[in-house]
Amino acid sequence: MADFVLKKRKDFVFEVDGVEGEFTLPGRSALTFDDVALFDRLRSEEDTTMRGSIIKEFILKHAPGLKKLDLADMAYLDIMQAYEIAQGRALGE
Repeated sequence: MADFVLKKRKDFVFEVDGVEGEFTLPGRSALTFDDVALFDRLRSEEDTTMRGSIIKEFILKHAPGLKKLDLADMAYLDIMQAYEIAQGRALGE
Protein backbone atom coordinates (compact mmCIF):
# COMPACT_ATOMS: atom_id res chain seq x y z
CA MET A 1 0.00 0.00 0.00
CA ALA A 2 1.42 3.35 -1.03
CA ASP A 3 1.90 6.08 1.55
CA PHE A 4 0.99 8.71 -0.99
CA VAL A 5 -0.93 8.72 -4.25
CA LEU A 6 -0.48 11.70 -6.54
CA LYS A 7 -3.72 12.45 -8.32
CA LYS A 8 -3.34 13.99 -11.74
CA ARG A 9 -5.59 17.01 -12.14
CA LYS A 10 -7.26 17.61 -15.44
CA ASP A 11 -6.39 20.68 -17.42
CA PHE A 12 -8.92 23.49 -17.15
CA VAL A 13 -10.47 24.13 -20.55
CA PHE A 14 -12.70 27.12 -21.16
CA GLU A 15 -14.26 29.11 -23.96
CA VAL A 16 -14.94 32.79 -24.50
CA ASP A 17 -18.45 33.56 -25.70
CA GLY A 18 -18.45 34.50 -29.37
CA VAL A 19 -14.88 33.30 -29.95
CA GLU A 20 -14.13 30.11 -31.80
CA GLY A 21 -11.89 27.61 -30.02
CA GLU A 22 -10.94 26.71 -26.49
CA PHE A 23 -8.29 27.91 -24.07
CA THR A 24 -6.45 25.74 -21.56
CA LEU A 25 -4.83 26.32 -18.18
CA PRO A 26 -2.75 23.48 -16.73
CA GLY A 27 -4.08 21.25 -13.99
CA ARG A 28 -2.53 21.84 -10.58
CA SER A 29 -0.24 18.81 -10.78
CA ALA A 30 1.20 20.18 -14.05
CA LEU A 31 2.15 23.62 -12.70
CA THR A 32 5.78 24.68 -12.92
CA PHE A 33 7.74 26.14 -10.01
CA ASP A 34 7.41 29.51 -11.77
CA ASP A 35 3.63 29.08 -11.64
CA VAL A 36 3.80 28.18 -7.95
CA ALA A 37 5.88 31.31 -7.33
CA LEU A 38 3.13 33.38 -9.00
CA PHE A 39 0.55 31.85 -6.68
CA ASP A 40 2.78 32.55 -3.69
CA ARG A 41 2.94 36.21 -4.79
CA LEU A 42 -0.83 36.23 -5.30
CA ARG A 43 -1.43 34.82 -1.82
CA SER A 44 0.74 37.45 -0.13
CA GLU A 45 -0.29 40.46 -2.24
CA GLU A 46 -2.87 42.76 -0.67
CA ASP A 47 -3.15 45.41 -3.39
CA THR A 48 -6.08 44.62 -5.68
CA THR A 49 -4.40 46.03 -8.79
CA MET A 50 -1.26 43.98 -8.20
CA ARG A 51 -3.33 40.83 -7.52
CA GLY A 52 -5.11 41.41 -10.82
CA SER A 53 -1.79 41.78 -12.64
CA ILE A 54 -0.54 38.48 -11.19
CA ILE A 55 -3.74 36.71 -12.21
CA LYS A 56 -3.52 38.13 -15.73
CA GLU A 57 0.17 37.15 -15.97
CA PHE A 58 -0.61 33.53 -15.07
CA ILE A 59 -3.56 33.22 -17.44
CA LEU A 60 -1.81 34.88 -20.40
CA LYS A 61 1.27 32.73 -19.85
CA HIS A 62 -0.81 29.64 -20.57
CA ALA A 63 -3.46 31.10 -22.87
CA PRO A 64 -1.64 33.84 -24.80
CA GLY A 65 -4.37 33.93 -27.44
CA LEU A 66 -6.57 35.78 -24.95
CA LYS A 67 -4.40 38.87 -25.27
CA LYS A 68 -5.66 39.69 -28.75
CA LEU A 69 -9.27 39.54 -27.50
CA ASP A 70 -8.76 42.65 -25.36
CA LEU A 71 -10.80 41.24 -22.46
CA ALA A 72 -11.72 43.42 -19.51
CA ASP A 73 -9.71 42.88 -16.35
CA MET A 74 -12.74 41.41 -14.59
CA ALA A 75 -12.90 38.67 -17.23
CA TYR A 76 -9.51 37.44 -16.02
CA LEU A 77 -10.81 37.41 -12.46
CA ASP A 78 -13.83 35.37 -13.60
CA ILE A 79 -11.53 32.89 -15.35
CA MET A 80 -9.31 32.59 -12.27
CA GLN A 81 -12.26 32.03 -9.94
CA ALA A 82 -13.60 29.25 -12.17
CA TYR A 83 -10.09 27.75 -12.41
CA GLU A 84 -9.61 27.74 -8.64
CA ILE A 85 -12.96 26.04 -8.09
CA ALA A 86 -12.12 23.40 -10.68
CA GLN A 87 -8.68 22.81 -9.15
CA GLY A 88 -9.78 22.66 -5.53
CA ARG A 89 -9.38 26.31 -4.40
CA ALA A 90 -5.90 25.78 -2.89
CA LEU A 91 -4.11 27.89 -5.48
CA GLY A 92 -4.43 31.57 -4.77
CA GLU A 93 -5.98 31.53 -1.30
